[in-house]
Amino acid sequence: MRILLITDQGPDSNHSAIQGIFNSHLKQHAKVDVVYFDRALDMPLVSGGKLVLPYRYKRKQTLKGLKMLTDPASYDVVIVRNFFSVLRNVLSHRKQHGYRVGFWESFPHSFRRIYEARATGRAVLRKTIEYAIKRRLESRLIEQCDFYLPITETYKTQLYPNLRVPHLALPMGVDFSRLPSTPFPEVSGTAKRFIYVGAVDRLRRLDLIVSAFSKTPGDFVLDLYTPSDNELVEEIKSAAIADPRIRVFPPKPRDELLGRMREYDVGVGLIPESPLYEVSSPTKTLEYYAAGIPAIINRLPEYTSLFDEHSAFLCALTEEGIRDAVMKILPSGRDQLRKMGETGRQIVLAKRDYAVMADNLYRFLEQRIGQRG
Repeated sequence: MRILLITDQGPDSNHSAIQGIFNSHLKQHAKVDVVYFDRALDMPLVSGGKLVLPYRYKRKQTLKGLKMLTDPASYDVVIVRNFFSVLRNVLSHRKQHGYRVGFWESFPHSFRRIYEARATGRAVLRKTIEYAIKRRLESRLIEQCDFYLPITETYKTQLYPNLRVPHLALPMGVDFSRLPSTPFPEVSGTAKRFIYVGAVDRLRRLDLIVSAFSKTPGDFVLDLYTPSDNELVEEIKSAAIADPRIRVFPPKPRDELLGRMREYDVGVGLIPESPLYEVSSPTKTLEYYAAGIPAIINRLPEYTSLFDEHSAFLCALTEEGIRDAVMKILPSGRDQLRKMGETGRQIVLAKRDYAVMADNLYRFLEQRIGQRG
Protein backbone atom coordinates (compact mmCIF):
# COMPACT_ATOMS: atom_id res chain seq x y z
CA MET A 1 0.00 0.00 0.00
CA ARG A 2 1.22 3.50 -0.88
CA ILE A 3 0.03 6.39 1.28
CA LEU A 4 0.43 10.12 0.74
CA LEU A 5 -0.17 12.47 3.66
CA ILE A 6 -0.60 16.14 2.80
CA THR A 7 -0.02 18.00 6.06
CA ASP A 8 -0.81 21.52 7.22
CA GLN A 9 2.74 21.90 8.52
CA GLY A 10 5.98 23.53 7.44
CA PRO A 11 9.02 21.38 6.55
CA ASP A 12 10.72 22.15 9.87
CA SER A 13 7.71 20.93 11.85
CA ASN A 14 8.20 18.22 14.46
CA HIS A 15 4.50 17.49 14.93
CA SER A 16 4.12 14.60 17.33
CA ALA A 17 1.49 12.52 15.50
CA ILE A 18 2.82 13.17 11.99
CA GLN A 19 6.29 12.12 13.07
CA GLY A 20 5.22 9.23 15.28
CA ILE A 21 2.63 7.67 12.97
CA PHE A 22 3.37 8.62 9.36
CA ASN A 23 7.12 9.28 9.43
CA SER A 24 7.88 6.33 11.66
CA HIS A 25 5.69 3.39 12.60
CA LEU A 26 3.31 3.36 9.61
CA LYS A 27 6.34 2.97 7.35
CA GLN A 28 6.77 -0.54 8.79
CA HIS A 29 3.53 -1.48 7.00
CA ALA A 30 3.36 0.72 3.90
CA LYS A 31 5.22 3.12 1.63
CA VAL A 32 4.48 6.58 3.02
CA ASP A 33 5.30 10.00 1.59
CA VAL A 34 4.58 13.22 3.48
CA VAL A 35 3.92 16.65 1.97
CA TYR A 36 4.67 19.97 3.68
CA PHE A 37 4.06 23.61 2.75
CA ASP A 38 6.75 26.30 2.87
CA ARG A 39 5.93 30.02 2.70
CA ALA A 40 9.49 30.87 1.60
CA LEU A 41 9.59 28.41 -1.30
CA ASP A 42 9.16 29.40 -4.96
CA MET A 43 8.97 25.97 -6.61
CA PRO A 44 8.09 22.44 -5.39
CA LEU A 45 11.07 20.35 -4.28
CA VAL A 46 12.09 17.17 -2.51
CA SER A 47 14.26 17.89 0.52
CA GLY A 48 15.49 15.35 3.03
CA GLY A 49 12.90 12.84 1.87
CA LYS A 50 10.08 15.39 2.31
CA LEU A 51 7.85 16.59 -0.50
CA VAL A 52 7.63 20.36 -0.09
CA LEU A 53 5.22 22.69 -1.88
CA PRO A 54 5.14 26.49 -1.87
CA TYR A 55 2.40 27.68 0.47
CA ARG A 56 0.43 29.19 -2.39
CA TYR A 57 -0.16 25.64 -3.70
CA LYS A 58 -2.51 24.93 -0.79
CA ARG A 59 -5.38 26.59 -2.61
CA LYS A 60 -5.94 25.56 -6.25
CA GLN A 61 -2.68 24.06 -7.45
CA THR A 62 -1.96 21.27 -4.98
CA LEU A 63 -2.08 18.47 -7.55
CA LYS A 64 -0.19 20.55 -10.11
CA GLY A 65 2.63 20.96 -7.59
CA LEU A 66 2.56 17.29 -6.60
CA LYS A 67 2.94 16.17 -10.20
CA MET A 68 6.30 17.98 -10.30
CA LEU A 69 7.49 15.73 -7.45
CA THR A 70 5.64 12.41 -7.70
CA ASP A 71 2.91 10.52 -9.54
CA PRO A 72 -0.42 10.99 -7.72
CA ALA A 73 -1.84 7.90 -9.48
CA SER A 74 0.78 5.71 -7.77
CA TYR A 75 -0.86 6.16 -4.36
CA ASP A 76 -3.63 4.00 -2.98
CA VAL A 77 -4.55 6.58 -0.37
CA VAL A 78 -4.22 10.36 -0.09
CA ILE A 79 -4.87 11.79 3.37
CA VAL A 80 -5.32 15.55 3.78
CA ARG A 81 -4.81 17.17 7.17
CA ASN A 82 -7.00 20.17 8.11
CA PHE A 83 -6.77 22.19 4.87
CA PHE A 84 -10.20 22.15 3.20
CA SER A 85 -8.84 23.95 0.15
CA VAL A 86 -6.37 21.10 -0.36
CA LEU A 87 -9.11 18.53 0.23
CA ARG A 88 -11.27 20.13 -2.47
CA ASN A 89 -8.38 19.97 -4.95
CA VAL A 90 -7.52 16.36 -4.08
CA LEU A 91 -11.15 15.25 -4.37
CA SER A 92 -11.53 16.91 -7.78
CA HIS A 93 -8.71 14.72 -9.16
CA ARG A 94 -9.70 11.47 -7.42
CA LYS A 95 -11.43 9.90 -10.44
CA GLN A 96 -8.53 10.81 -12.72
CA HIS A 97 -5.85 9.24 -10.49
CA GLY A 98 -7.81 6.47 -8.79
CA TYR A 99 -6.71 7.04 -5.20
CA ARG A 100 -8.92 6.91 -2.09
CA VAL A 101 -9.25 10.13 -0.10
CA GLY A 102 -9.32 10.62 3.66
CA PHE A 103 -9.52 13.78 5.76
CA TRP A 104 -7.71 14.07 9.10
CA GLU A 105 -9.17 16.94 11.14
CA SER A 106 -7.46 17.97 14.35
CA PHE A 107 -9.11 21.21 15.47
CA PRO A 108 -12.35 23.08 14.69
CA HIS A 109 -10.65 26.14 13.20
CA SER A 110 -13.85 27.52 11.67
CA PHE A 111 -15.74 27.08 14.93
CA ARG A 112 -12.98 28.82 16.89
CA ARG A 113 -13.78 32.10 15.13
CA ILE A 114 -17.41 32.09 16.22
CA TYR A 115 -16.46 30.82 19.68
CA GLU A 116 -14.03 33.72 20.17
CA ALA A 117 -16.62 36.17 18.82
CA ARG A 118 -19.19 34.97 21.35
CA ALA A 119 -16.61 35.10 24.15
CA THR A 120 -15.59 38.68 23.31
CA GLY A 121 -18.94 39.93 21.99
CA ARG A 122 -17.28 41.18 18.79
CA ALA A 123 -18.75 40.69 15.29
CA VAL A 124 -21.00 37.89 16.53
CA LEU A 125 -23.63 38.18 13.79
CA ARG A 126 -21.16 38.38 10.92
CA LYS A 127 -19.09 35.47 12.18
CA THR A 128 -22.20 33.40 12.89
CA ILE A 129 -23.26 33.76 9.26
CA GLU A 130 -19.73 33.03 8.04
CA TYR A 131 -19.54 29.91 10.20
CA ALA A 132 -22.92 28.60 9.00
CA ILE A 133 -21.78 28.90 5.38
CA LYS A 134 -18.35 27.40 6.05
CA ARG A 135 -19.77 24.52 8.05
CA ARG A 136 -22.12 23.55 5.22
CA LEU A 137 -19.34 23.68 2.63
CA GLU A 138 -16.86 21.80 4.81
CA SER A 139 -19.39 19.10 5.71
CA ARG A 140 -20.12 18.51 2.01
CA LEU A 141 -16.42 18.02 1.31
CA ILE A 142 -16.02 15.49 4.11
CA GLU A 143 -19.10 13.61 2.92
CA GLN A 144 -17.33 13.08 -0.41
CA CYS A 145 -14.35 11.40 1.27
CA ASP A 146 -13.79 7.65 1.41
CA PHE A 147 -13.02 7.91 5.12
CA TYR A 148 -12.68 10.46 7.91
CA LEU A 149 -10.07 10.69 10.69
CA PRO A 150 -11.34 12.97 13.49
CA ILE A 151 -8.93 13.87 16.27
CA THR A 152 -11.27 12.23 18.81
CA GLU A 153 -14.51 10.27 18.75
CA THR A 154 -16.17 13.21 20.53
CA TYR A 155 -15.05 15.50 17.70
CA LYS A 156 -17.02 13.46 15.19
CA THR A 157 -20.03 13.08 17.47
CA GLN A 158 -20.25 16.79 18.28
CA LEU A 159 -19.40 18.35 14.92
CA TYR A 160 -20.61 15.77 12.40
CA PRO A 161 -23.25 13.65 14.17
CA ASN A 162 -24.94 12.64 10.91
CA LEU A 163 -21.79 11.82 8.95
CA ARG A 164 -22.03 8.36 7.37
CA VAL A 165 -18.48 8.19 6.01
CA PRO A 166 -16.40 5.40 7.66
CA HIS A 167 -14.27 6.96 10.37
CA LEU A 168 -11.46 6.20 12.79
CA ALA A 169 -10.45 8.56 15.59
CA LEU A 170 -6.78 9.45 15.18
CA PRO A 171 -5.86 11.38 18.34
CA MET A 172 -2.55 12.52 19.72
CA GLY A 173 -0.28 10.02 21.41
CA VAL A 174 3.31 9.33 22.39
CA ASP A 175 6.15 7.62 20.56
CA PHE A 176 7.41 5.36 23.33
CA SER A 177 10.28 4.17 21.14
CA ARG A 178 11.84 7.62 21.56
CA LEU A 179 11.58 7.79 25.33
CA PRO A 180 14.77 7.33 27.36
CA SER A 181 14.62 4.47 29.86
CA THR A 182 16.13 6.43 32.72
CA PRO A 183 15.20 6.19 36.40
CA PHE A 184 13.49 9.04 38.19
CA PRO A 185 16.05 11.60 39.35
CA GLU A 186 16.59 12.10 43.03
CA VAL A 187 14.46 15.00 44.27
CA SER A 188 15.63 17.03 47.22
CA GLY A 189 13.27 18.89 49.51
CA THR A 190 9.64 18.34 50.39
CA ALA A 191 8.07 20.92 48.07
CA LYS A 192 5.80 19.29 45.52
CA ARG A 193 6.69 20.20 41.95
CA PHE A 194 3.89 20.85 39.43
CA ILE A 195 4.43 21.35 35.70
CA TYR A 196 2.25 22.86 32.97
CA VAL A 197 3.32 22.69 29.32
CA GLY A 198 1.45 24.43 26.52
CA ALA A 199 -0.20 27.63 25.40
CA VAL A 200 -1.03 30.31 27.95
CA ASP A 201 -4.20 32.18 27.02
CA ARG A 202 -7.52 33.16 28.57
CA LEU A 203 -9.55 30.76 26.43
CA ARG A 204 -7.64 27.93 28.09
CA ARG A 205 -8.35 29.55 31.50
CA LEU A 206 -4.71 29.73 32.52
CA ASP A 207 -5.55 32.89 34.45
CA LEU A 208 -7.95 30.90 36.62
CA ILE A 209 -5.54 27.97 37.04
CA VAL A 210 -2.63 30.18 38.12
CA SER A 211 -4.89 32.17 40.44
CA ALA A 212 -6.10 28.97 42.10
CA PHE A 213 -2.55 27.76 42.70
CA SER A 214 -1.48 31.15 44.02
CA LYS A 215 -4.35 31.18 46.54
CA THR A 216 -3.50 27.68 47.80
CA PRO A 217 -1.28 27.58 50.89
CA GLY A 218 1.54 25.07 50.98
CA ASP A 219 5.05 24.18 49.95
CA PHE A 220 5.10 23.73 46.17
CA VAL A 221 6.25 25.21 42.87
CA LEU A 222 4.28 25.49 39.63
CA ASP A 223 6.46 25.77 36.53
CA LEU A 224 4.90 26.79 33.22
CA TYR A 225 6.72 26.04 29.95
CA THR A 226 5.06 27.97 27.14
CA PRO A 227 5.75 29.35 23.67
CA SER A 228 3.11 32.04 24.27
CA ASP A 229 4.10 35.70 24.35
CA ASN A 230 1.05 37.74 25.27
CA GLU A 231 -0.54 39.94 27.88
CA LEU A 232 -1.53 37.03 30.13
CA VAL A 233 2.03 35.68 30.21
CA GLU A 234 3.22 39.10 31.36
CA GLU A 235 0.50 39.20 34.00
CA ILE A 236 1.58 35.80 35.34
CA LYS A 237 5.24 36.85 35.38
CA SER A 238 4.29 39.97 37.33
CA ALA A 239 2.21 37.93 39.78
CA ALA A 240 5.15 35.56 40.22
CA ILE A 241 7.11 38.39 41.80
CA ALA A 242 4.63 38.33 44.67
CA ASP A 243 4.40 34.52 44.66
CA PRO A 244 7.77 32.97 43.76
CA ARG A 245 6.16 29.53 43.74
CA ILE A 246 4.85 30.37 40.25
CA ARG A 247 7.50 30.40 37.52
CA VAL A 248 7.38 30.85 33.73
CA PHE A 249 9.93 29.31 31.36
CA PRO A 250 10.36 29.33 27.57
CA PRO A 251 9.48 26.16 25.63
CA LYS A 252 11.90 23.25 25.32
CA PRO A 253 12.33 20.69 22.51
CA ARG A 254 9.99 17.71 23.00
CA ASP A 255 12.68 15.13 23.81
CA GLU A 256 14.36 17.42 26.34
CA LEU A 257 11.01 18.27 27.92
CA LEU A 258 10.00 14.62 28.25
CA GLY A 259 13.17 14.02 30.24
CA ARG A 260 12.62 17.14 32.34
CA MET A 261 9.03 16.11 33.21
CA ARG A 262 10.46 13.30 35.35
CA GLU A 263 11.83 15.96 37.71
CA TYR A 264 8.23 16.89 38.63
CA ASP A 265 5.61 15.21 40.78
CA VAL A 266 2.37 16.12 38.98
CA GLY A 267 1.39 17.59 35.61
CA VAL A 268 -1.41 20.11 35.10
CA GLY A 269 -3.66 19.02 32.25
CA LEU A 270 -6.82 21.03 32.89
CA ILE A 271 -8.75 21.96 29.73
CA PRO A 272 -11.88 24.16 29.57
CA GLU A 273 -15.11 22.20 29.42
CA SER A 274 -16.36 24.06 26.38
CA PRO A 275 -17.44 23.08 22.85
CA LEU A 276 -14.09 24.30 21.55
CA TYR A 277 -11.89 22.16 23.78
CA GLU A 278 -13.97 19.15 24.81
CA VAL A 279 -13.38 17.69 21.34
CA SER A 280 -9.60 18.07 21.60
CA SER A 281 -6.85 15.54 22.26
CA PRO A 282 -4.47 17.05 24.86
CA THR A 283 -0.97 15.98 23.85
CA LYS A 284 0.96 17.22 26.86
CA THR A 285 -1.17 15.33 29.37
CA LEU A 286 -0.33 12.09 27.57
CA GLU A 287 3.33 13.07 27.70
CA TYR A 288 3.13 13.66 31.46
CA TYR A 289 1.98 10.07 31.82
CA ALA A 290 4.55 8.77 29.35
CA ALA A 291 7.15 10.38 31.63
CA GLY A 292 5.57 8.55 34.57
CA ILE A 293 3.87 11.38 36.45
CA PRO A 294 0.11 11.70 37.15
CA ALA A 295 -1.91 14.77 36.24
CA ILE A 296 -4.60 17.06 37.55
CA ILE A 297 -7.39 16.80 34.96
CA ASN A 298 -11.08 17.51 34.64
CA ARG A 299 -13.85 15.29 33.32
CA LEU A 300 -13.51 15.78 29.58
CA PRO A 301 -14.59 12.82 27.42
CA GLU A 302 -11.05 12.34 26.13
CA TYR A 303 -9.75 12.13 29.70
CA THR A 304 -12.40 9.92 31.27
CA SER A 305 -12.01 7.43 28.41
CA LEU A 306 -8.46 6.84 29.67
CA PHE A 307 -8.03 7.84 33.30
CA ASP A 308 -9.83 7.56 36.65
CA GLU A 309 -9.10 8.28 40.31
CA HIS A 310 -6.46 5.51 40.38
CA SER A 311 -4.30 7.35 37.85
CA ALA A 312 -5.33 11.01 38.03
CA PHE A 313 -6.55 13.82 40.26
CA LEU A 314 -9.96 14.68 38.81
CA CYS A 315 -11.44 18.05 39.66
CA ALA A 316 -13.68 20.78 38.37
CA LEU A 317 -12.04 23.66 36.50
CA THR A 318 -12.82 26.13 39.27
CA GLU A 319 -10.60 27.80 41.83
CA GLU A 320 -12.17 25.71 44.57
CA GLY A 321 -11.82 22.47 42.61
CA ILE A 322 -8.17 23.12 41.74
CA ARG A 323 -7.34 24.20 45.27
CA ASP A 324 -8.89 21.01 46.70
CA ALA A 325 -6.89 18.87 44.27
CA VAL A 326 -3.62 20.60 45.15
CA MET A 327 -4.34 20.30 48.87
CA LYS A 328 -4.92 16.57 48.36
CA ILE A 329 -1.61 16.19 46.53
CA LEU A 330 0.61 18.13 48.94
CA PRO A 331 0.62 15.54 51.76
CA SER A 332 0.89 12.60 49.32
CA GLY A 333 4.11 10.63 49.31
CA ARG A 334 6.17 10.56 46.14
CA ASP A 335 5.91 6.77 46.01
CA GLN A 336 2.13 7.10 45.89
CA LEU A 337 2.30 9.72 43.14
CA ARG A 338 4.68 7.63 41.07
CA LYS A 339 2.43 4.60 41.45
CA MET A 340 -0.45 6.64 40.03
CA GLY A 341 1.81 7.88 37.25
CA GLU A 342 2.84 4.34 36.36
CA THR A 343 -0.79 3.21 36.27
CA GLY A 344 -1.53 6.01 33.79
CA ARG A 345 1.64 5.28 31.85
CA GLN A 346 0.53 1.71 31.19
CA ILE A 347 -2.83 2.99 29.92
CA VAL A 348 -1.16 5.42 27.52
CA LEU A 349 1.31 2.73 26.41
CA ALA A 350 -1.54 0.34 25.58
CA LYS A 351 -3.85 2.83 23.87
CA ARG A 352 -1.82 5.82 22.69
CA ASP A 353 1.59 4.53 21.72
CA TYR A 354 2.08 5.66 18.13
CA ALA A 355 3.19 2.13 17.22
CA VAL A 356 -0.22 0.83 18.31
CA MET A 357 -2.05 3.67 16.57
CA ALA A 358 -0.14 3.09 13.32
CA ASP A 359 -1.16 -0.59 13.41
CA ASN A 360 -4.80 0.39 13.94
CA LEU A 361 -4.70 2.92 11.11
CA TYR A 362 -3.16 0.43 8.70
CA ARG A 363 -5.81 -2.19 9.46
CA PHE A 364 -8.51 0.44 9.02
CA LEU A 365 -7.12 1.43 5.61
CA GLU A 366 -6.87 -2.20 4.54
CA GLN A 367 -10.51 -2.72 5.43
CA ARG A 368 -11.54 0.39 3.52
CA ILE A 369 -9.49 -0.02 0.35
CA GLY A 370 -7.53 -3.28 0.43
CA GLN A 371 -4.29 -3.65 -1.48
CA ARG A 372 -3.96 -2.37 -5.05
CA GLY A 373 -1.77 -4.35 -7.39
